[in-house]
Amino acid sequence: RLDRLGIEYGISAAIAGPVDAAFKGELATRAAVAAGAPRDPVQVLFFAVGDVAALNNLPKLAPLVAEGGTLWIISPPGADVPASKIQTAAKAAGFKERGSTRFSATHTAYRFAKAGP
Repeated sequence: RLDRLGIEYGISAAIAGPVDAAFKGELATRAAVAAGAPRDPVQVLFFAVGDVAALNNLPKLAPLVAEGGTLWIISPPGADVPASKIQTAAKAAGFKERGSTRFSATHTAYRFAKAGP
């Protein structure tokens, strides 16, 4: 899964939202994962959302992603969090869409890049 997500060894990462402990452990095998909110912007931020209201947190999370970094929004499939709502919220927070992939048997991961100045 980390290969599919493009996670390289030694990058800085953080997780926001309810992500299972198994993924946290998996990510820690390649990345330096911040415990809680990172002090400095990270190269990759995984943000798990369970409903559309969670997307309101994107403007607060955007500064945690380094310029040129990646935001992955992890969502269960279906109408609870439509892809169109994810794309609109990420764009409004300063990210550009870069595609999506299967995160797990039950979740999709949407990739966004943070543009530089």
